[in-house]
Amino acid sequence: MYEVYVGNIAPLVTKEIIRELFTQVAPVCKVTVPQNRPEGGNSYAFVELKNEESAQYVVNVLNGTVLHGVAISVRRKDLDGYKLYVGNLDPSITVDDLHHLFAPFGDLLSQEKSVGSTYGFVLFSCKLAAEDAIKGSHKKVVLGRPMTVNFAKR
Repeated sequence: MYEVYVGNIAPLVTKEIIRELFTQVAPVCKVTVPQNRPEGGNSYAFVELKNEESAQYVVNVLNGTVLHGVAISVRRKDLDGYKLYVGNLDPSITVDDLHHLFAPFGDLLSQEKSVGSTYGFVLFSCKLAAEDAIKGSHKKVVLGRPMTVNFAKR
């Protein structure tokens, strides 16, 4: 079995909604939503899939999908990488924009950003790509704002 992490889940999104969404893309074995959801805040879940191909496919298809006005983050649970904080973004920047800005630096595993927020995260598979992204993007002006790009605090 292969698990994917689903983050940035809006408070109105239920376990059933997550199961329904993921089932449209691949066979789902199990959905787990921790019960310690922050009051009024966004939550996370884990979706268990039958094989590695299905896990990668749901990441490719569903990462950045908007549910109840919030773009969810979907990534392989078993993948560790080098996470960068990207700050001082224009609120109109989307998850797709982050992908286009950072994909040229190397293998992006995921990108996260809430609708209307001024920060996000990108996850690279290797340290060199993450370092190149910092060198090439820190203070780069996008939509009139110089981005802040650093390794995210764990």
